[in-house]
Amino acid sequence: MKSKISVFPLMIAILLLSSCSKGQVIPPTLTPIPTISPSPTALPTPTQTSTPIPVALVYSPVPRWMILGQPGYGVEILGEYWSYTNDRWGDTYACIDYTRDTQPYLFFEECFAFTQPDLTFESQRDAILRAGFETLEPATTFGSVGQISLLANGFDDNSSTGVKFFELIGVDNYILLVEMNMVTDDTSPLQSIYEKEAADIINYALQNMLEKSHLVPLPTATPLSPTQEGYYAELGNKLITELEASTLYEGTWEALGDYIDPDNPMACRDFEDRTNADVLWVSFSNCVMLENPNYEFDVLAEAIKKKSENVVLQSSHQYDNQFVVYGKFKGHTYFYAYLLDGDHLYFVSLESRTIGNATVENLFARGVDDFIYAVLMSNLEK
Repeated sequence: MKSKISVFPLMIAILLLSSCSKGQVIPPTLTPIPTISPSPTALPTPTQTSTPIPVALVYSPVPRWMILGQPGYGVEILGEYWSYTNDRWGDTYACIDYTRDTQPYLFFEECFAFTQPDLTFESQRDAILRAGFETLEPATTFGSVGQISLLANGFDDNSSTGVKFFELIGVDNYILLVEMNMVTDDTSPLQSIYEKEAADIINYALQNMLEKSHLVPLPTATPLSPTQEGYYAELGNKLITELEASTLYEGTWEALGDYIDPDNPMACRDFEDRTNADVLWVSFSNCVMLENPNYEFDVLAEAIKKKSENVVLQSSHQYDNQFVVYGKFKGHTYFYAYLLDGDHLYFVSLESRTIGNATVENLFARGVDDFIYAVLMSNLEK
């Protein structure tokens, strides 16, 4: 007899849609940080959070994960696309650069760093002031989170004219910095140019770092409806936890939040790597949903096999239940596994960097198979 499941809209999207540079014309930031270029990692894209994950009283930010995106990939900011330009990072800092794809030319760099004896909020601010910059009034103080300084100056490098902005935040033992270079012939006061052209972008980058590092409260989670509360009470405790996931991994996972489908009995938890090293894996998700008699597991498996970009994989582990796992290459390599157990369908997805000429099969054998198995067995034990 064929086992039947429900493939909800989110899962259908995963199945059907996931088949899931310009130079800098201005001198770089004044921040005295050495240059290192790591291998590219993908921009994390967590799902919308319906329930928050409890945060430890003491949170230790990992600099390379506090910046807006990860090296090698562009980002979207306020509806505009920005191309990755450069990056550098170490144990105590991380910086990344972007240029806007549309004109007029805009470049910005953001940095997150731990303070050092020779690297403090005051030392950075004073170095910029000595370079002839003037102090402006920032558009926001982010709830008076700490010391804030906004500085600006015009430039003329013989090929273009424009304005350079620096905004620094010093809070606890951390420094957050955004530099923006803008090509413009606008002769308005610098404060006016900042408010019209730069404030929203700079604030977006700083707010993102403040939230990631837990230096400001995280956004309020979307309240659960009574229906979602029922789904979450039944399914949420079957998902793998942050501690459990990290014990299965050579690095550290951070749980970003849970997604509860508003209309169907499904719960998902998203995780992102927080290892300050060049590990392969970027992120993963774990979901569980209840069976529905209107859909067959075999249909799901056949649909996966029919898509030419999907590489159906064979696990080295023995599954006693109906199971399918596949991967695909799209810059990074993505893996998806479905396991049907009784009236529950479990799902694990994992994003891995692709090193050299590694194939989907190679990467699957390099720990992905074991990790997916361990996560699914954790689900079943609950």
